[in-house]
Amino acid sequence: MAAAMPPLGLWPLAWIALIPLWRSLLQPGQSLQARQQAWLWAAAFQGPTLIWITGLHPLTWMGLSWGTSLAIAWGCWLVITAWGLVQTRVWVWAVQRLPQHCGLRLVGGVGLWGLVDWLWQQSPLYWSPLALSQSPANTWLLPLAELSGAEGLTLLIVAVNGLLAWASLSRQRSLLVGAIALWCCAELTGWGLGQLRAADGSALTIGLIQGNVPTRIKTGPEGILLSRQRYRQGYQQLTEAGVDAVITPEGSDPTLWQAERSPWARWLSPESPPLLLGTYLPQGDRYWQSLLALKPGGAIAGRYDKVRLVPLGEYIPGERWFGRWLQRLSPIQLGMQAGRSDQRFQTPVGQIAAAICYELVFPEVLQSQVQAGATWILSAANLDPYNEQLMNQHLALAALRAAETDRWVVQVTNTGYSALINPLGQVQWRSQPRIFTTQAVRIAQRSSQTPYVRWGDSMTPILLVSTVLWLGWRQRWPKQTL
Repeated sequence: MAAAMPPLGLWPLAWIALIPLWRSLLQPGQSLQARQQAWLWAAAFQGPTLIWITGLHPLTWMGLSWGTSLAIAWGCWLVITAWGLVQTRVWVWAVQRLPQHCGLRLVGGVGLWGLVDWLWQQSPLYWSPLALSQSPANTWLLPLAELSGAEGLTLLIVAVNGLLAWASLSRQRSLLVGAIALWCCAELTGWGLGQLRAADGSALTIGLIQGNVPTRIKTGPEGILLSRQRYRQGYQQLTEAGVDAVITPEGSDPTLWQAERSPWARWLSPESPPLLLGTYLPQGDRYWQSLLALKPGGAIAGRYDKVRLVPLGEYIPGERWFGRWLQRLSPIQLGMQAGRSDQRFQTPVGQIAAAICYELVFPEVLQSQVQAGATWILSAANLDPYNEQLMNQHLALAALRAAETDRWVVQVTNTGYSALINPLGQVQWRSQPRIFTTQAVRIAQRSSQTPYVRWGDSMTPILLVSTVLWLGWRQRWPKQTL
């Protein structure tokens, strides 16, 4: 499963990678083996998939010693990997509570995967949905996400693996045929849905600036000067290209916003296109990480504040009780606060659904904004100092969000990958990493509302209700088979 994830992207492996774990759950008398395999499988999956987080090291620019920096980086990797291990172990525990019946465990197990996945999405730490293994390489399947979101694709992967495991245990050819048929139907349905997508609406030309300003100098005098030089240069280039708006990455203006002192108020002339600027808005001793829609002259036409924050990187979990101790592990000097979940990002180029960096992994952040009328998606991120493994995974998340909402996605990052993704989840353009670059891209505003946007993940509740009904049937008529 780790090899199926970006950047390797060997997506066919995802459809067989869960078979050993499923076999131990479906085979009688294998409870201990299933528990052991849960830890091993999750470690083999989560560890390599999340190894990019060790790119935090070195943190010597923060005043930490080399050894302390190394310990923090690898400690973060161990913690988030362990949290993924617990997720898989909880799923195995839940499936083992079901009666030892292959069909019931298969249906219930798929539904429980969705439930456990949803619970983990409510926690501060979440990353690797199995659907990420299909994005963006499996272009036929991705449009299927419009029915039940990326979670629907995840459950489909779990179900096919379960059927194949059952077939290997029972030697029933019909189960093997059923698993292959389910996969083929999913691919063909996804392809068909892609062909039926509604036509685009009015077009916009959007300019992107990838600043490539290293995080280690970003908040110092050198970094502030370099940021403003590069983003002003990029803005002028794109203005001359005649774009309708210019967007910058997360935190591209690395100072607390003060309208009266901001140079952007002087640089945005009445003839200039609007600018969507990543910066920080102060609020007492707190601040928001924000995207500001600046009109010519520097007036704020709209704003979006980041909703899902990164633990330790952007806020201190349990600050009231043990914040002082955790503060030693974090670069935060002020407490970043989360934005409201019901925000509407109104800009001079229409209503936009916005996601800032880490938020892209949480589908409900964009679902609610598209449901409220957003016509395209802006993904703004930093991604420095991490390597191209994270860049590939972040791009894959953006492709999933495009496919499930039927929206164009414009992704702009500090170090790469900046990209343009169409509503089918296909990458139309992608920047090179770690260079300063500008790009004008053409997108279309869309107003369609996919089933996922309207109702969210419908597959998990359907499977869970089916499991409950099946259990009730077995309890009332224990001698009947179903």
